[in-house]
Amino acid sequence: MPDTSERLVPGQEGEFTTASAVGLLCAMALGTGVFFLPSVFNAVGVLVASGLLVFFGVLSTALLVLVVEVAEQRQAKSWQDLCALVPLGKPLSALGLVLAPTIANCAHFELVAGMLFDLIEWFVTDQFGAFTFTAMHRLVLYIVFLLIAMPYTFREDMKELAGVGRLVAGVCVLTALLVVVSSCVHLAQHGLPAEGAVWGFAPDGWAPASGQGWADLFRAAPQVCFAFSSMFALWSVHESMRASDAGGARAKMRRASVVSGCIETGIYGIVALATVVAFGQQAGMMTKGNGAGNVLYNFPPDNYPVTVMCALLIVVIILDYPVIFYPVFNMSLKFFTPQQPLLRKYARHMYSLFFACVVLLINMCVTDLGDVFGLCGSLGISLYCYVVPGMIVCKTQAGCARFVGVLAVVVGLAMFTVSTFTILQHAFA
Repeated sequence: MPDTSERLVPGQEGEFTTASAVGLLCAMALGTGVFFLPSVFNAVGVLVASGLLVFFGVLSTALLVLVVEVAEQRQAKSWQDLCALVPLGKPLSALGLVLAPTIANCAHFELVAGMLFDLIEWFVTDQFGAFTFTAMHRLVLYIVFLLIAMPYTFREDMKELAGVGRLVAGVCVLTALLVVVSSCVHLAQHGLPAEGAVWGFAPDGWAPASGQGWADLFRAAPQVCFAFSSMFALWSVHESMRASDAGGARAKMRRASVVSGCIETGIYGIVALATVVAFGQQAGMMTKGNGAGNVLYNFPPDNYPVTVMCALLIVVIILDYPVIFYPVFNMSLKFFTPQQPLLRKYARHMYSLFFACVVLLINMCVTDLGDVFGLCGSLGISLYCYVVPGMIVCKTQAGCARFVGVLAVVVGLAMFTVSTFTILQHAFA
């Protein structure tokens, strides 16, 4: 979940295009979740996961379009004005804005910590999977990541990291394209999964068509909805579009929302299906090293293009930590800032330390990558991207639009309650 604070600077009217809006909306959604999604396809089945991907892609895109309609109809001046239209809109939105970035950073750290350990193992010892990634290793790497990233969180101005959000999206997209190409090469060399062999072991064959039951479905739903978080960037993009072209903002934002939704669904779907076709039941399910849930592990370390992109991904993910937390700290300071001068001066530092401890605690307690991604979707994205926008649409629209709003509220609340319970049950079983 890249930078939520990026927006067009006032005074640059005429420079913000529909393509720019599409880029920023996609940059919010295209992240590390693309490398986890193939494991979801194997967990719940190709047909079910594909259905979930299309469902959330359509629902999230429809909500983006409808929220823009409401904002234009009501001439809302801020996201808070929209949330104020419905009961509990502001607190639920604020809760989602805190939980989603916090757990997203946990998911990012969970993904890259194991990758860094395995890259060190490969380049230093020329071995892979021979050493165990212990709890102490995890703790040390998380602390190192925090020590690198936290100094940037102390700063009120994030100009030094202004482009990190889009850099993360760019690295993820390039890596995803490389994964698709490498999957096609593997398929050409080894044939279909039932016929060939993945490096190191023979696959069991095709991925399943469907999962084992409702528990799998409720775990998978928030893991898939993690892919559609453009709602976090919608208001900043809309505000920039208004400043650039007040009269045409509605039409341009509607078009940008639809295009970005198609791009996001397409990229996630292509990566997942390409890897599932190439590797079958082993796509994203590699157990050697720390690869569980991460499709990048389906490619051996001596595939240096992928390995180099993995190393670059680690760097940008660490730099993205303060960018993701930037709106959380700003909101926390608005909510409560100590009045004592010394505490007031270091309030941002204290919030940074508090959330760092939360990230460290979650990462040490919840070690399954899928559970961390799922909690981000069920606790944060469900509220901010589905429940609150759905309530706004229900309150202000009629007909089919109201049905979309009701559906979003029901789906969001189901993920917030049932999916969260299912994920926690799995995490601590």
